Amino acid sequence: LPFAILVIITFLSTVVNTSDDVDGIVLIFNVVLTSAYTFVLSSMKSFVESHQFDQSIQTLLMTLPQAFGDIQVLYDIKNRVEDILLKEAIEELIELYEKIPDRELLTFDLAMTPMMKYYTGIMLKGYSPYSAQPIMNGGRYDHLMNHFDREVSAIGFSYDLSHILKALEKEEEA
Repeated sequence: LPFAILVIITFLSTVVNTSDDVDGIVLIFNVVLTSAYTFVLSSMKSFVESHQFDQSIQTLLMTLPQAFGDIQVLYDIKNRVEDILLKEAIEELIELYEKIPDRELLTFDLAMTPMMKYYTGIMLKGYSPYSAQPIMNGGRYDHLMNHFDREVSAIGFSYDLSHILKALEKEEEA
């Protein structure tokens, strides 16, 4: 099912970039997102039930699939967390957020999981209002260079030039 949802979302993002029927696309996209969310929540529930987590961890894990949005997401999760290290990490994110000039443009997704196994910390995605796909991806990867017999901590990102060019074309049309 996750692969099917990914294929549908990829298809829809192509349609969004080539179609003028915005209302129809939004309706279909909302149906797909609702299905994906239901699947993720159901999977998380199965995962939580199959392990012997204490109640506070169960509650936190069941909250994560919904932890998406503005800075309020971090405050909400911070209030639910009992682990000192996790609470400190969230407080650090909040402090960093407060230092960013155009912070209202940021969205937090605490349920985002890496597609690549080398990420060891924060993951980043950058979007354009003219592209359904991210135009930038990146994150923290402390152990990636170990595969090349080098121990180096790193954070990096890459741009997707094809998505940037499509976004620029859409922007010119607008």
